[in-house]
Formats: sequence, structure tokens, C-alpha cells
Amino acid sequence: MTLEQFLGNRYRLIARLPALGATHQRYAVQASNGTPDYLVLSYCDYAKPLSMDSLAQQRRAVEVMMRPPVGLLCRVTDFQLKPDHQWTVSEYPGDYSLRELLQQRQSLTMEEVEAFLRLLTEACEAATALGWPRLQLEAGHLYLDARLGLPRIPAPDVPAFENAGSDVTDMDPMATMQFSAAALRAALVDPVPKDTHEYVLPLAALACDLLGQPQHMRGGNARYQPVPQLTSQQNVLLRRALTSEGRAGFGSAKAFMDEFFGVSMQPSIAAHTERLRTLTVPSHRSATGPVPAAPPPPAGMSGAFTTGSHAPGSFLTALISTSSSPASSSPPPVAGPASTSAEQPVSFDAVTVKRTGPPPLPAAKPAGPSVAVLAVTAADREKALSLSPTLRIRLVPDSEEAPIFALVGEENVVLGRSASDADFIAQFRPRSNMNDARSRRVSRAQARVQLQDGKLIVEESDAVNPTVLQDAPIPGFAEVELPVNFLLAGEFPIEVRAIATEFVLGREVQDWSAPEGEDGKLHGAVILRPGGSGVLLCEAAMVLSDVGIHFSKSGRPWLRADSAAHPVARIQRFAGQFWFEPVEASVVAVATGADLRSKTNELILLTDGAKVRLGPYGYTVQTYNLTTANASDASQAA
Repeated sequence: MTLEQFLGNRYRLIARLPALGATHQRYAVQASNGTPDYLVLSYCDYAKPLSMDSLAQQRRAVEVMMRPPVGLLCRVTDFQLKPDHQWTVSEYPGDYSLRELLQQRQSLTMEEVEAFLRLLTEACEAATALGWPRLQLEAGHLYLDARLGLPRIPAPDVPAFENAGSDVTDMDPMATMQFSAAALRAALVDPVPKDTHEYVLPLAALACDLLGQPQHMRGGNARYQPVPQLTSQQNVLLRRALTSEGRAGFGSAKAFMDEFFGVSMQPSIAAHTERLRTLTVPSHRSATGPVPAAPPPPAGMSGAFTTGSHAPGSFLTALISTSSSPASSSPPPVAGPASTSAEQPVSFDAVTVKRTGPPPLPAAKPAGPSVAVLAVTAADREKALSLSPTLRIRLVPDSEEAPIFALVGEENVVLGRSASDADFIAQFRPRSNMNDARSRRVSRAQARVQLQDGKLIVEESDAVNPTVLQDAPIPGFAEVELPVNFLLAGEFPIEVRAIATEFVLGREVQDWSAPEGEDGKLHGAVILRPGGSGVLLCEAAMVLSDVGIHFSKSGRPWLRADSAAHPVARIQRFAGQFWFEPVEASVVAVATGADLRSKTNELILLTDGAKVRLGPYGYTVQTYNLTTANASDASQAA
């Protein structure tokens, strides 16, 4: 029986297509009713009949694939599932794969790569949530819809859901390689991903392909070739994503994207769709010699893009090119049968079925006071005057889910892996042999940063693993403008930024004149925080006058590093001491002895052992001092 007879003579085979895996065959087909649209046939037969449970799982998978959640995923239109064979028919993704287009364009810009990968990540998230089989994200299996300017992902093969084996002959060329097809099928224990963590590796490899520097999917100690277009921190993240050990730190594909590109300011798939459409548009290249007649275009494809042939020696007449104006996205007509059809306008429904409305307007932010008029109790004032100046305190959380806050009352902060030798504690999490080894690359007191004339000074001396700043190790001393990012010990990402005070006209403390030495000017704070995930939650601040604390969307407290964030509390530096100022009295408080204090516009003295409540998290105040050796040399070896 021929394959067309297996299909019930409903489809006519046109050409063989590259297979997505070793178990299935793929063909370009057309419906026998004369419709010119191309479709994709995926076919597989088994050496051993499938069980009814496996057939039921296959049917659930196919039914889900008939209703794709986003337009990037090709839809299954027809299928047949039998104990001895299966076939599915799905939409045709396009004539030219992304790999063929990259042979002409070589690489994409960073804006195009970000929009491209974020769209694919959204598709992976949506497909995984509905139970789609594993998607293929290699450049050779992705296609570009030139009419929409968007990538298309072919419908995946329907897995057998048991090790039935396909009807592979004894002389199968796969058997002559270093692995057998049967062993490969046996290794795929779970063909339906439970989360998008499995897509981190193919997305990282695809990022290298799009940037023009492909990397092999190798693990272990294989050498990683840095991508010139990326920063040092991005190259570190990409190297982690390409290895099985480092990949464990990314919980999902979206977490990897947010860490690699930063949290997106355009969180919806509709925003990235419009962004990529304006960046990548079809264009034409003149060629010497006649252009062969084009076949009828597949469904959803314009005739201008399908002009060309896959015959030996043929060329592509369409490339991905960057356009500065969306109006330039209309290609000129091309002679041939395909150009006679009228171009249909692009509708939003053709791109995605997610109806995403405009983002909500940000909540009105209460205007900060121009002058701080604060009160202090007589007991706190008397105690503060009796104490020697406090230079360093830590707010240590009762839960590991909340960050540690190191507050420094002078213009220098020490960074290292040891809590007794450094203010900012640089350690990787979760604890494992690999992460502990990465933490040990950071010295106990690796570097010192200090503020001089509005610039940040980074100092190291005799570091075994020097800090990397602007893609180069620092020569023991560097002076940079704020904000700045660097890799502590070449491994730990650090972000440093200054945040101005909200009190532009100063502050007043009732019944207490400004202590000697204060000029009345408030300079805010300089905040140091991790530049990525997979680390110990810790933030440090040079508190020059005051620094705010705010809650993230997840309800976790952080130092206020963005002037747009509304603080729920402030840490004030006054009279040589640290003070806590509640702003939202309903969610923050300080316990001193038996008293629970949360009065707004009141400074509460922070002393050793005091308890602080920030939303659902409890903290204990700890005063500390660095060792004498580290005070003179912040970068001694471990």
C-alpha cells in the first residue's frame, strides 16, 4: 500500500521535507480537491502496535494542536491515529527556513534578536501550558512569514508515548552513527514538556545563530566562544544556558529571557509582534539571469516572497532587512503567476489569538515631600547622642525568601563572598557543588567601591580572579560613571546606581538642630544589587542621607533604586546613626522591646537586636564591623 493510499487519496505528495526527528517522515502535500495551498504531512508507522492508552494520549495532543494559542504555531488541520501508524496534516510554515535566510543576512541586530526570541518564548509558554509536544526551535526548523514579518514554528510530530519503535530497516543510516534511532527514542521519556525549562538550551543556541556566531549544544567543559555583540554579563548567561549544570539556575524560558535582555518594558506578545514587524520586512535582491517561475504560494504567504526554487544553484530573492520606516515594508510586484493575486491586508487575528488590550496606566504616584519634617522621641534622641557613630548595620531576614540589606554610613562598600569580611555578600544559589565552586572564585573581600566627586572608584589588588568592567579586567583601579554594571571576579554580576533623595529642599527634625558636620544637603544613596538571578538575595547601600524601601510586584522588599517606585519606608542617616521612617504605616513597623512603632513622619532609632517588619517579612537589625585587614585591603585572596 502506498503512502497516498494510507492518506485515503485525500492528499497528493509534492516533495520530501526535512524531518524534525528520527521517527517521523515529513512531506509537502496538496489537497486532492485542487486547492493550491501547500500543507505539511507528518507520517510514522510502528514495528509494534500501540496500546489504547497511548492512542488516547496522542488524540489529546492532536486536539490541542488543532487550536494553537498563538499565530506563531502552525495548526494541525487533519489527522489519523491507528495502532500501527499515524499521520497529521498541518499548516505550511514557509518556503525558506531561518537558516537559509541567515546565510544571506549573516546576523540580525540585537533589537531584532530580542523581539524574535521573546515571541518564540511566548509561544513556548503558551504551548507548554496547553500540553503541546516538544517544539523544535533550531534555525533549520523555523521559518519566516514575510507577509507578517514574523517567525513560524512547524507543528511538532505526535509522539508515540511508548517505546514502540518505528519501522526502521536494518540498513537505516542512523544506525551507522554514534547513536541509534532506538536509543534516541528511548531517551525521550517525557515527550510533552511540563515546563519551559527545557526550551532554555535551544533558545540560547538560537540566540547565537541569530547573532552570527553559532555554538554547538555541548555541555561539560566545552569551550564557549563569546559573542562580540553581547556584554560580558550576557556572555556569562549564555554560557550557563548552553551547559546542563548552569542551565539549572533558570526556572523557565521566560526567566532566562528576562535575565538575558532585562525585564521587558513591552510584556505582551502583541507589543513584540508590532516591534518585530517594524524591524524585519521583506526586500528584494536583483539577480543576473531569468527568474524561474514560482509555484503557487502556500496559504498565508505572499507571492513576492515565494519567488525562487530549491533546485541546485538557485538563489533566494528575499532577505530579512531592517527598515527604518514601516511604510517601506511593501515590496514591489514580481512577475509570475504568484504576483497576480491581490495582497490581503494584515489583520491582528492572523498574528495571534490572544486579545491583549493596552497596558493599564500606571497608578498615580504620590508626590514626594520637598522638605522632610520629622519627629524624634526624646528617648531616641538621648540614646543616639550617647552612642558612638554607627557605620554599618544589616537587616537580616527571618526567611531566606527575603533579601539581606547591608547599610553603610560611609562612602565605600566592600564586596566579597564572606559575610564577616564584606558588606555585599556575593554567593550563588541554590547551594550545589557547582555553585559553591563559582562562589569560591570570589575572594572573601574581592573589591572595594567608593564614591569620589560623583564618580565610582573600583579598587582591587592582587585578585586571583579580577573583576571585569566593560569587557576587560580592571587593572587594580578603575573610575567610572554611574550607573554601571560589572562582573565581580569575572563571574558575579553587579549593578551599581545612584538614587537621589526625595527631599530636594532638605529635612528638618523637630527640636533637634542639624549635628555638626552636616551641610544640610541631602545626597540620597548609592545602591549595589545583583545583576541577575541564581544568587544569594542581598543588596547594599551607601546611605549618604536616605534610601527608600519598596515592594516589588511579588510582594518582596527591595531597596528603592528607581525614582518611579513608591517607598513604603525609608532608612535615614542622621546624627551618625541609622533611623527607620515608616511611610506606609499599615505594612511596616519597628519593635523596640515591647513597643511596636509605625508612626509616619517619625524617625525610629535602629539599634542592634531591633525587629523590623516589612510587609510579610520579619527582619533583625545587626550592627557589624569589617576586619582590620579588610579595612586596609579590600581584595585579599581567599
